[in-house]
Parts: sequence; C-alpha cells; structure tokens
Amino acid sequence: DATASDLRDPYFRQEVVAAASRHSKLPTWFFSFLRNKAPYVSNGPICKKQPEEEGLPVILFSHGLFGTLEMYSTLCSQLAASGYVVMALEHEDGSALYAEDMQGVEVPRTGPPAGFEYTR
Repeated sequence: DATASDLRDPYFRQEVVAAASRHSKLPTWFFSFLRNKAPYVSNGPICKKQPEEEGLPVILFSHGLFGTLEMYSTLCSQLAASGYVVMALEHEDGSALYAEDMQGVEVPRTGPPAGFEYTR
C-alpha cells in the first residue's frame, strides 16, 4: 500500500524547474526546493458532504501570463479543502513558463502576445 506521502506530488514538476532555470539564467539547483513534496494530492477523490441534488461549487482557475499550474497549487488545494471542485488550466498558447499538451509534449514558450507591454 502506498503511504499518503507517496501519493503527494512535488510542488513543481521537474520540467517546470528546468524551464525556470533556463528563462531566469539561474542554476537548476537554485530552484531545487520547488521539488519538495506538496501537502496535497493532485486528482484526489471528491468527498461529497452535501446532498447529491445540491451539487458541488466549481472554481475554474487560470494562472495567467508566464505562470504555471504549480504556482497556485497551494491556493487551489486550500480551495479544494474548503469544499470547492477546482479545475486549474494549463495554458498551451506559449504564454506560460512551462506547459505540456495533452500528449505530454512540451509547448514552447513564445512570450507575451505582440503589442503586450509589462507595466508596474
């Protein structure tokens, strides 16, 4: 039998850590802490506490430009622990730091859309 620790994912996939290293020009070891096991299980079973006819509240979450699924996994897991079904998107349009398509192939990062300017 697997223990709860065995079922937990790392905060960030190895490929995301490599992409962060590549884009920031920092060594991979600098991001090694992101490979620690997270305190949640991805794709875990849904525990219904409400009568079936009421359904479950759903949150559709988008990480935004230059983000990844992992960047908000702690927030999404807290929402799930509060009773929401959380669906987090993986953007495959080239705007994410790292993404994979449905076949698990890396989607190349193309940067922000033409004409987009960063502001502070």
